[in-house]
Amino acid sequence: MATWVGIVITVGAYPEVLPADGKSTSFIVAKVTDEKGKPIAGKEVMFSSTGGQILVKRVRTNEQGLAFSRICSELLQKGQRKVVKIRAKVNPEAEIEVIFDGDMVLTLNTSNVSVYAFCYWKKITPNGPWVCTPKPPYCECCEEENGVSGLAGIAMHVVTPLGYWTAYPNYIEVIGDGHPNQFRSDYDRDYFDYDQNAPCPPPPDPSNPNQQRFHFSWQPETTLGWVEFHRSPVTIKINYTVGRYYPYPPQFWTETKTFVVNAFNAVLKIEPNSPKVLAWDPENPDPSKLTVNFEVETLQIGRVWVWMRIYSCKRANNEGAIRVIQTETTTNTPTPIAWDGRDDSGEVAEKGLYAYDLHVCVEQLSPECVDRDVKVSQYLSVERAVDEEGNEIFDAEYYGYDDKGTEEVEDDDHLYFIRWYVLRDKEGRDANEGSEIWLFDPDLNFVKAWRVKELPCLEHGGEKDGLKASEGGMRHGILVAVPVSLMEKAGTYYFVLHFLDNHPDKYKDHKVKPALEINQRAILLPPIVYISGTYFPPTDGLRGFRWHGAWCRIPNSVFKTTQYFSSHPQWQTVINWIIQRAFPGSGTVQVGVNGGFFSGDFIVGHVGTGQGWEGYDMLVRRWNFGMRLMGSDRFIERMVLVSGTRSTYTIDRRVRNYPYGLSGIGVLIWDGTAMGLDDDEDGKVDEDRLDSGGDSEQIDNDRDGQVNEDHTWPNALDRDARTFIAWDNRGHFYLFVFEGGENWGVSWGEVVTFLHQELPRWMREDLPRFVENEPAYEGARVSPQDIVIRDAIMLDGGGSTQFIWRWARKRIRRDGSYVTYNRPEPEGYTVEGRKVPTLVDAYAEAP
Repeated sequence: MATWVGIVITVGAYPEVLPADGKSTSFIVAKVTDEKGKPIAGKEVMFSSTGGQILVKRVRTNEQGLAFSRICSELLQKGQRKVVKIRAKVNPEAEIEVIFDGDMVLTLNTSNVSVYAFCYWKKITPNGPWVCTPKPPYCECCEEENGVSGLAGIAMHVVTPLGYWTAYPNYIEVIGDGHPNQFRSDYDRDYFDYDQNAPCPPPPDPSNPNQQRFHFSWQPETTLGWVEFHRSPVTIKINYTVGRYYPYPPQFWTETKTFVVNAFNAVLKIEPNSPKVLAWDPENPDPSKLTVNFEVETLQIGRVWVWMRIYSCKRANNEGAIRVIQTETTTNTPTPIAWDGRDDSGEVAEKGLYAYDLHVCVEQLSPECVDRDVKVSQYLSVERAVDEEGNEIFDAEYYGYDDKGTEEVEDDDHLYFIRWYVLRDKEGRDANEGSEIWLFDPDLNFVKAWRVKELPCLEHGGEKDGLKASEGGMRHGILVAVPVSLMEKAGTYYFVLHFLDNHPDKYKDHKVKPALEINQRAILLPPIVYISGTYFPPTDGLRGFRWHGAWCRIPNSVFKTTQYFSSHPQWQTVINWIIQRAFPGSGTVQVGVNGGFFSGDFIVGHVGTGQGWEGYDMLVRRWNFGMRLMGSDRFIERMVLVSGTRSTYTIDRRVRNYPYGLSGIGVLIWDGTAMGLDDDEDGKVDEDRLDSGGDSEQIDNDRDGQVNEDHTWPNALDRDARTFIAWDNRGHFYLFVFEGGENWGVSWGEVVTFLHQELPRWMREDLPRFVENEPAYEGARVSPQDIVIRDAIMLDGGGSTQFIWRWARKRIRRDGSYVTYNRPEPEGYTVEGRKVPTLVDAYAEAP
């Protein structure tokens, strides 16, 4: 017994003397209590010895404070004895001695013990019966199978005589083909569950009723991970102890049960008649060039989820897929999947070649253990190189031609200096020798292929080393000789870089996989992207003002609503409304911006008609805008002032044809022209200004009988929080907020400057780094965006400014529903202010 800091441990062995035959076994029992003798559960006990083999090295105590291990004897000659010390350590440690005696023999009859072990799995997934492989000799419910697929477990049944017999598994080894991640073992804990429900137990033997049975299983939902095993023979070794502890002397022995099964997990097969890359011509679409035929081979029968991602072959580095197609099929079924030539926003893609990836998942009993495979390499990537100015190289450069020393032109070969590329491999392996460069003609027909290993690399002095890769990326520029006869058509030819990785040891079918042409990454940004930064306006360059924005980058997939809260709730109600709509797992992207909107006699939008917010009595023009439910088509116009004594307005009927929208406080930019600026620095801004050249001129541009209408509300020249909506030259639209309040924030004119100067700079220079570092986007990449803001309207310019952004990426369950995968924290930016009657809301399906 040993005591340390209130912990007491004792250890015993049963029996204490063993035959030294290399299989006789003694049970070791450690008990852990406090100083008052109260058992301590859940304490980890480590067992070691000076001889023999400790079969269970690390065990946690049970409710009685007991931890059980076993030691197997050594093989000694007759007349030899060995005293072995066994330690049980939990700080403190206790010792006991056992003796291995070469003169003792095991007298117990071991032939009346039967042990059966096998893998169990679902032939029909996920709800079919268990299938046992190899089939036990007594089993009548299973058919003989030549392998094991999908989610699998391991079962062991031990049949002994009746009486004081027992059986325990000690450790297990699952040995695959020797490749990485193809070995499972556990020596340190009792991994098998004592399981009366283990599949396919041996039935009672009518001829021998004096039997008892012990059942154990290694559950498939735990760490076995059978779906990751390669197609190869897999050896399973189960070390176990069996014996009788009464009558005296107790006798136990240890043996190993070994069997072999073939792993036959799901493998994606692309049919040879499928296109190398997709060829899209909107004027002459050819279904045969847009349809991929595939099959998922496995022993299982069940549902397969399929995702097809489509990428432009001329895209920039780190540019994502333009389209994701999701479908379902069944295993071992030839299946076509076709692209209709549209991107995720519904726009028709431009003519060209498109690479594709396929990702397949075979449904299993547990959603965490799906049997999956992909088309594209997870290790090798091909990227565009950059020129001396840091620009990515997109085009093949004409290098010259070889006349072969003759005057005839028929045998001339054109030499093309293929665009530079960078070959990157996560483990530094070179690309496979089967890597090629493909040539397509202006009609997008395949013309010819060249093996990269046969082509000289100008980057490395003409060495034929175009397959070399490294973890950091190796730069190449290879030269291709193309016969003149292959380039007789007018138009653009396309050289496609197609590289195969060298990682067959990582894949289930031991075959190489192609790199995704040019681009390594395949992470999609959501349709609405949260952006944020700090703006230092020229008028106050020492102070930075924080802004938050929602970039609606795929307008055709963004839905919009205008909400009117008649009870005038406080700001938190609006925020909660957004949060509740973007419920966890919804797969939505949601953004909302509030404002104190004028609406005249009614609200424009889905809220219908009713009394709006009257606002203040000011004889100034207000603006109203409208947008389609989807897309970015918009109409912007001034509201008409009806009364000269109160600010009552009517709304242009053309705006009413655009369901999404409200009246805004004032226009910031209209058709590219800045509005509401104090050009003559008189402390006033002129909303009447269009192209007058300055607000000091007495010009009535809108013909309302008033000139120099001073836009003095909402504190246009003061610093405050601001919310506004803007549209760029591409049709993307943005919802923004500037933090502020109580003379802290930006003025009306600084917002205009932000939209004209700072935002285009930020989208061009800072956006790629922001997206890369934003945890919500998981390392996604986006290229610099060249934008010009064409229109912008102030939504709210004071203390009732709020902004909320939230999203939840999809992850599919077995039943087809979605669970939360990722959403950013914090979930939005808010400023508590005045009551908020209206909310501009945009939402979209997330990837």
